[in-house]
Amino acid sequence: MSGVASSRFRAMSVDVVLIGVGLAPGEVARAAETGARLADWWEDRFSRFRPESDLCRMNAANGIPVSVEPATIDLIERAVEAVARSGGRFDPSILPALEAAGYRQSWAERATWAAATFEAEPAMARPAAGVAGWSEVTIDRQASTAALPPGMRIDFGGIAKGAFVDLLAEQLADWPGGAVDAGGDLVAWGEPPDAGGWTVGIEDPRNPDADLLMLTLPPGTRTGVATSGTTRRRWATASGFAHHLIDPTSGRSLSDAVATVTAVAATATAADVAAKTVAVAIAAGAAPNLLDAAEAFVAYADGRTRHFSRHWEDDRVTPNTCLDRRTA
Repeated sequence: MSGVASSRFRAMSVDVVLIGVGLAPGEVARAAETGARLADWWEDRFSRFRPESDLCRMNAANGIPVSVEPATIDLIERAVEAVARSGGRFDPSILPALEAAGYRQSWAERATWAAATFEAEPAMARPAAGVAGWSEVTIDRQASTAALPPGMRIDFGGIAKGAFVDLLAEQLADWPGGAVDAGGDLVAWGEPPDAGGWTVGIEDPRNPDADLLMLTLPPGTRTGVATSGTTRRRWATASGFAHHLIDPTSGRSLSDAVATVTAVAATATAADVAAKTVAVAIAAGAAPNLLDAAEAFVAYADGRTRHFSRHWEDDRVTPNTCLDRRTA
């Protein structure tokens, strides 16, 4: 019965891969079926492309409280805290800016974006709501309602994906060892496939088929990893390429100079928030705030890399190096 088995399903426009250690393949396959059903339920809460989702109903309510699931309230509270702690560098209220850049349909429906020009409206881009705007979000847990301030519209995107990965990993926590990977947002725990630990590759932005860095996560400890960047979910417009990583201050896509930021934390949710916060800070020429992440790796478009931890910074990380990284 022991061994390594894997299974996958499609959700949130990415392949979600489950890896089970010490399990029969059938058990991992059944977990994938459960995960697919959970993902569908999750998208009914948080997809901006499902009109009846909690997210869409809040966005359309223009300040009026709407009934939402407790999971939605949980994620709103996480977002409010993350926006405040990041000083607004992490801010899901960038939906108007995403739409102005041309991202108005689900990624699955626009798989050929990079090969065509789609209408963008740069003049319609506007800054995100910021700390002040998020302070006006109202939640009533007893009534299970939430309201965004008038005019504020949000896209939970990566933080919702990270929270889904954390939730599914929690449901599989009794596995001897396992990993949930949803398009780069992942959690690994328990016994790894080999004694050396869980190995995670960071893609080379100049060669997507190769790894720039290899991270080795410690066995036994649950660890979350998330990557944000400018190289994926990218499309052509009449004024040049745009991508989904938005600067909340300007409402425009970040500079392409930063290709990817990979953060390591105790959860995928915390890693996703940290990765976006660091990417926005680096693009602005500011010192990054790692928030709850233990460390972050920045890959630049020109091949340079930088490593930040809570205590130090190292510009000497070299490509194809195997790094043993442990969360604080």
